[in-house]
Amino acid sequence: MQRVTDDSVLRCAGILVLVFVSVVLIGCGQEPEQPAPAARPAAVVAPVAEAPAAMLEAVIVFTVGDVSVQQDGNWYDAEIGVALEPDAVIHVGAASYCELQLGSLAMVRVDADTALVLASLSQPARPEAAAVHLEHGTVVSKVRRVIGTESFEVRTATVTAGVRGTEFVVTRETPERTVVAVQEGAVVLSPPGVPLTDIQREAQGKSPEVQTAVGQLQTALPIVGAGQQVTVDRQQSDRMRAALDQPASELLQVVRADEPDPRALDELGGQLAAAQQTLDRAVPRETISAQTRARLEPAADLQFRDLPAVPRAQPQPRSGALPPVEPTVSETIAVQPAPAAAALPAAPTTDLPPEPPPPAAQPAPTPAAQPQPPRRAPLSVSVVPADAEISVNGRTVARGSWSEDFEVAGRVTVTAARPGFAPAQQVVTIRSGANELQLRLEPRPVEARFAVSRVAPTGGIAASGNRVVVMDRDGRLAAHDLSGRQAWEVTTNNAAVQSGRPVIADGIVYASGARELVAVDLDSGHILLRHALSAQEANPFGHRPAFADGKLYFNATDKIVVRRASSGEIVREIPLQSSTRMSPAIWGSSLVVADQRGRMLLIDRSSGALSASVPTEAMQPVSQAAAVAGTRAVFAGRRETVAGVDLAAARVLWTRSLGDRPLFEDPVVAGAAVYIRSDDLLFGLRLSDGIPLFEPLSGVSASPVYLDGLLFVGHADGSLLGVDPANASVVGRLRLAGRPVALVGHQGRLLIATQEGEVWVVHPAGMVSSR
Repeated sequence: MQRVTDDSVLRCAGILVLVFVSVVLIGCGQEPEQPAPAARPAAVVAPVAEAPAAMLEAVIVFTVGDVSVQQDGNWYDAEIGVALEPDAVIHVGAASYCELQLGSLAMVRVDADTALVLASLSQPARPEAAAVHLEHGTVVSKVRRVIGTESFEVRTATVTAGVRGTEFVVTRETPERTVVAVQEGAVVLSPPGVPLTDIQREAQGKSPEVQTAVGQLQTALPIVGAGQQVTVDRQQSDRMRAALDQPASELLQVVRADEPDPRALDELGGQLAAAQQTLDRAVPRETISAQTRARLEPAADLQFRDLPAVPRAQPQPRSGALPPVEPTVSETIAVQPAPAAAALPAAPTTDLPPEPPPPAAQPAPTPAAQPQPPRRAPLSVSVVPADAEISVNGRTVARGSWSEDFEVAGRVTVTAARPGFAPAQQVVTIRSGANELQLRLEPRPVEARFAVSRVAPTGGIAASGNRVVVMDRDGRLAAHDLSGRQAWEVTTNNAAVQSGRPVIADGIVYASGARELVAVDLDSGHILLRHALSAQEANPFGHRPAFADGKLYFNATDKIVVRRASSGEIVREIPLQSSTRMSPAIWGSSLVVADQRGRMLLIDRSSGALSASVPTEAMQPVSQAAAVAGTRAVFAGRRETVAGVDLAAARVLWTRSLGDRPLFEDPVVAGAAVYIRSDDLLFGLRLSDGIPLFEPLSGVSASPVYLDGLLFVGHADGSLLGVDPANASVVGRLRLAGRPVALVGHQGRLLIATQEGEVWVVHPAGMVSSR
């Protein structure tokens, strides 16, 4: 088994997380036949590459078992560090897999019994883009959030999946059937052959009218959201193509024109609206299956590497039997039998002197001494921290400690790496006797720091894939990648918002406040919806929607408005018997929200019927959403009172007074406890009975995040604190250049927004390494 060092944060030239984080293309039907042990698979004929040069690096970073690569007509054993060219074919045998990294764009795991072709890789100085063609088998991918014309596509004969930033697995068991299933994020489906990539690329910099038309095309395409899967067979693929061929071709002509024709744009709008209905019917969504979820599990282990630090390797000729390669015309050579040697003409006769006598026999030389095997000596390596990964000569060998024998006088390169720490490397010349090396990694918890706003952010930030979105107190929304590059900025009418939190669902950012609800495409920054809020819908704290099954549930005081997450379109409205100022939460098939009288309401999401009403003493809850864990929910009234409710039994478990203090923040459930921030105090209560766990922690400036067994909170002195959740003792502290006002956990990191308008990306291991 081989693995390269993993010391870098998820690289982000853009997080469409890809859990992938996460999207899944999975072919259904009978299980694929296992190849006979002695036979090698026939060579796969790669599709014609769309890019003339492979400038986005595609590097093998991990292999297990039988993995081979076909490049330049030859088969090689896959080796860590080998860079692949467009048209390269990767074949993985039974009980094997390998991992590829495509720049900072995507991690791809090629599973057992799979053949995959690198169809295209982007050229120099171009946005990162890649496409892979799945011949058969399964691939699992994690894709960061793409920006602008960046793209990552998985293609089969029946469907192309354009990833917005997610995790996904692709299994194609027959040429006619593909299943796309999404674990996190979203995937846009299109039929093969439709020039969507050309349209999006050539539309860059065009007029707003053209951009709007391109946005309509993107909206028309079927989107598979988190927890969903679809099946696309040949018949469905043909229906999709028939619906899109004409409007896509006409839109490409409009995009390429010097001046767009307004009449043509109007006609396109009608065509795309009709196409959207056809496409939605062609690929009905369903809940992701248990089999699909099992195939998605490896996505959690895919980690982006620091590619410049990966030692490069050259392809090595494949050992043993090679996969047969069909010869092309240029490879076929007709071999003719050699002609018989012609008789040489007779040499002219001349008088020559007599030949000298043969020399006397010489004694046989003494055999030379045989070379002795080279001397070897052990090298023992240990690292601190003890879970750091050790690589030797570019090959990952162990974690913590390792030993092996090497030739005396040989040189060995040892590298140690762990997220949250600076990597260490040392070259060792092997001496006779024991060789010992200890590498101690220095903490480096801050992975990025960048400005996002000119004024203080509000009480929350949102993240998806490689993208972080912040709304400031002027109502301005801004999106950046995790390295700090700004993707877009949108000004809303929600000035003076106090604690509005953007919500990301199906690749769309939703934000509300005192004046309007705004929906913005996370990738492009296109505004998809601006809805002026009525007095019942408006809230200076910003109502947040709850997301489930592709739908968003908004509080409008006397009703719940249900919108389609992919477009913002209103699906229906659920009337409430009493008013509420809370943001709703999800519990199974129910909405959970408390009204102004403190009654917790359970509402069936399908029918809108009230299934339970539980009276409590937590009056007038504002803005916050209830924290739901299992069958328990916790919420706070506007002042003083916190209530715990058993949702299954529809009864109050406990009520706790925190003193005459304002309570506007969401409770945070972690394990068997719930944590609530009020002003500058953090309270910890037992989830079962509400009994306090510790004296309130003071000086807190932001609500906590629970990550890796610790609570992390912002402190008014400009620090990030790591806190023991059992007793609130501080086990780690990181000084920031600003006062933290919002935290979110994302991909094992902490994203911290400061009052000074910055976002910090922090790996917690580097600040609590002594624990």
